[in-house]
Amino acid sequence: AVVAPRLFAEAAEVAVKMRELILKLAVRGRLVPQDSQGTSAVEELAGLDLSGVEHDPRSDIPANWVWVPLESLTLIMKNGFNGKPNKFGGHYKVTRIETIARGTIDLGRVGFADELPPEVVEKHLIRKGDILLSHINSDPHLGKTAICTFDDPTLIHGVNLLLMRAIPQVDPRFLNIAFKELRVSGYFVSIAQRAINQSSINQKNLGRTLIPVPPLAEQKRIVAKVDKLMALCDRLEAQQKERETRHA
Repeated sequence: AVVAPRLFAEAAEVAVKMRELILKLAVRGRLVPQDSQGTSAVEELAGLDLSGVEHDPRSDIPANWVWVPLESLTLIMKNGFNGKPNKFGGHYKVTRIETIARGTIDLGRVGFADELPPEVVEKHLIRKGDILLSHINSDPHLGKTAICTFDDPTLIHGVNLLLMRAIPQVDPRFLNIAFKELRVSGYFVSIAQRAINQSSINQKNLGRTLIPVPPLAEQKRIVAKVDKLMALCDRLEAQQKERETRHA
């Protein structure tokens, strides 16, 4: 009777480690085969000034990949609308820290606003492919992200989350994978500034963070592989919870 709970706990920990390993392999070029005949990331990003960028000591990457500062991979990196949303309803939905707590944009955990000026809506409207990052939070939740997978003309980017919009040569889904790996590896906590009960990531420091970038076609293959493997982890966890329920 004592053994079963311990086995269940160990199984749950295995699922967590599997997810971490998938992310680690994804951003090191070890999850899908490289295309030796295709273009390199350096060629695809030829318009960027990467002259001062050095190899990142965090890991080795394939020859056709390149390290790029995050600020060079984003068209936009900004904080959100600082008006105070209400909790009861309104024409516009405004994101909060809680909106992305589960790794997706949860429209059941937003604030609301009415009658926003057109310039505010234009500036802070969240578009499909935009990434929201929690840069002010407690350490366990710092660096959590969510990618917008839909268009909603009433979804507004609220304060205390950073919004990033990737350049065309970068699949935002791959960039989100890179963010997830940075979080589970402890990188975000390592660069954070501390205050009472919360930490924060300085936007300039975040912008200088080097991201390993493969060619765009490989980015898409990595995204597809990660989605497939994470879905497998989901199924394994669901089966594990079902076994726990039967033994409860």
